[in-house]
Amino acid sequence: MEKKRFVISVCVLALAGLISTWIFAGAVERENNRWLYDVTDSLVTEIVRQYPDVEEETIRQMTSDGVASQKESVLKKYGIEEDNFLPKRTGGNQQVMIVGGVTGILFLVCAGCVGIFLYAMKRQRKQIEELEQYCEEVLQETATLDLRDNEEGRFSLLKNKVYDITVLLREKNQLLEKNKKETERLIADISHQLKTPITSLRMTNEILYMDMSSEKRMRFLDNMQADLLKIEWFVKTILNLAKLDSKTLTLKREETMAAELSEKMIDSFKIFCEVSGCRIASSGEEDITLWCDKKWLLEALHNILKNALEHGAAHIALLWSENNLYTKLEITDDGEGIEKEELPHIFERFYKMKGSREDSMGLGMAFTKSMIAYQNGEVKVKSKKDEGTTFIVKIYKNDFQKSL
Repeated sequence: MEKKRFVISVCVLALAGLISTWIFAGAVERENNRWLYDVTDSLVTEIVRQYPDVEEETIRQMTSDGVASQKESVLKKYGIEEDNFLPKRTGGNQQVMIVGGVTGILFLVCAGCVGIFLYAMKRQRKQIEELEQYCEEVLQETATLDLRDNEEGRFSLLKNKVYDITVLLREKNQLLEKNKKETERLIADISHQLKTPITSLRMTNEILYMDMSSEKRMRFLDNMQADLLKIEWFVKTILNLAKLDSKTLTLKREETMAAELSEKMIDSFKIFCEVSGCRIASSGEEDITLWCDKKWLLEALHNILKNALEHGAAHIALLWSENNLYTKLEITDDGEGIEKEELPHIFERFYKMKGSREDSMGLGMAFTKSMIAYQNGEVKVKSKKDEGTTFIVKIYKNDFQKSL
């Protein structure tokens, strides 16, 4: 844009110089005509005075183009040549006037060009200084994002590029800061979750060195086994979540009957239901199918059923349905429900709901959501305190069909 402005300014100045030259040339021409008219008038006046009987037609012929175009010159017979014919003008030297006028116009044009050039350089230097100041503020993280320039030109493009890079770097910096805080929180949560079982194992191990009965020793060994299983489950879950986050977990997707999944879920809690008296029922059309990794999806759904049973559910209903977009499973229980303020947090990692078991680590529902999302699905929850909870799981079809 700056280059374009400079070229336009020079062209305008040059045009103004041409117009000025044309006006000056016209003025010179008018002055010449006036002088020639005066000379001719003096000559004719003298002729008429010397020869009063000369006819008017003769005078008109003397001043016509026909006479001027004749080659023979009478003046040469009297030694008057063309070079020394013109008398001195009373208004000054014509040549000096022309040269001076043209020189003045050229000087004005050149001075204008130099002025425009200096102004453009000054403006560009100011823009560069503003850009340098802005870059310095960016480095010091005190800059405001107000550098956008909607004008044309390379410098404006550069300013906009600096703005885009600044926005990108700021977003990346914010993302890194967020990831750093999440990593710190994750490490703190992992340390907290492992601290209790490891402390228990260390104390139990020290006790086992003491003399005690076989029955007492077995009780301590059972406690150690429980703590070891808890640590093992925790480590496996953390590793699986890490694989889901990095999208490195390999799934074996296949067409699966919804009724088969319901049967396996019910069988996994059969003993618990017999002891607690809870009933799990499944309904829906028998030919409903979905594309999924059966093993991992069952583990995700297992956490939902486990959560319902741990919160006092006496009846759990599994309802399957499907359409052209997805296969849907609704898991409804009549348990104690979830507090309204807890609903937005139940899928967060290490979040423990009210009434959870003491050994709960708050990873089950987080794993469920991540695994269902990894299988091209989503999970939502609706609940009212003391009325029960409904988890709605949708597995979409298009992504799996494309992978066939």
